[in-house]
Formats: sequence, C-alpha cells, structure tokens
Amino acid sequence: MNLQMSRIESACETLKLQAVGQEWSHLAKTALNNEASLADYLESLLNAELEARAEKTRVTLTKFAGFPMDKT
Repeated sequence: MNLQMSRIESACETLKLQAVGQEWSHLAKTALNNEASLADYLESLLNAELEARAEKTRVTLTKFAGFPMDKT
C-alpha cells in the first residue's frame, strides 16, 4: 500500500466514511476502465456510502425491533 492510499483511507476513517474507505480503490479502477468522468466516480462513491449506511440502519433497526425468533 502506498502513502497516498494510506492517507485516503485515514481521512475516510476520520470522516466516518467507512464504505468510501473500503470501495474507493475498486470504484476508481472501474471508473478508469469505463472512462467515467470524475462526477460519475464521485457519484458512485457517494452511492456506495449511502447504500452501506442504509443497510447498517436496516440491520440495527431490525435487531432492536424485538421481532419474535422462529424456533426450529
């Protein structure tokens, strides 16, 4: 891992952008291969973060909802 990658991941951790920190490298390669614009790349990063947060919220709310467990 190079110094720039470390700084990006550290900044994402500080800003609490967990999904961006995990996905930025993969999405950058995909954007480069697809010749996507910087705006497209940024949009894909932000969408990844939004999806991760929505999933985390769904899991947390389901956990605390107190739904009865199915007995097997």
